[in-house]
Amino acid sequence: MKTVRTFTSIVRVYTRFIHNTVVLSAPIQKKPANSYARFVKDMYHEFSQSEEKAKAPRVMSMIANKWKTMTEEEKEKYTLAYEEDKKEWLKNYENTTDEEKVAYKEKKILQKEIFKNSSMYKQKMIEAEARKKFLNIDSRSIYIFERYHYIRKEFSKLNQKEIMKLMMYELSKLDELQKRRLENIASAIRVKAKENKLPLIFNDLYDECYLPRLGESIMIKK
Repeated sequence: MKTVRTFTSIVRVYTRFIHNTVVLSAPIQKKPANSYARFVKDMYHEFSQSEEKAKAPRVMSMIANKWKTMTEEEKEKYTLAYEEDKKEWLKNYENTTDEEKVAYKEKKILQKEIFKNSSMYKQKMIEAEARKKFLNIDSRSIYIFERYHYIRKEFSKLNQKEIMKLMMYELSKLDELQKRRLENIASAIRVKAKENKLPLIFNDLYDECYLPRLGESIMIKK
């Protein structure tokens, strides 16, 4: 009985492998890259070399700004190439059978499944989760970080819930200047969290983005 189950499992895996091989070899080509994608491919190396140690988001931003300032005549080279490839793609697509179109859709689904199971995807998910808490930081988070230790020490008999309630009351009484300071720190931390490599340490980011209170010398913090 165990041998039969093992044989059945092997047959199932082999059948799945054959199916995936057929699906991945679906004849329909993917849609051609649009004019902007072609421009990015052409210019990425040049822009990445123009600014030393520029990270990918910075390079993409520079390319996007360049594209926005270009005239239609300057973009024509990429637009014409896209239109020509698009006509060829549509011609091939119209000549494909319904079975081939279904196989192509299955191919795209399977490629997504393969990517989701890859180590690269899992690593990206881990990094995204690690950055998530930093990207959600707001002025309230900064105020709690700055005040919690002092309130806990001053009102030692208060429990956690009472301390949070007191801090929220204090926060509501801050003037606009104080609130703006907290928001500026939070905003700077969110930017740093996007740019910096993992692991991210909140205390380090806070120190980098710290803004002195009104009448406070920056040397006091240091």
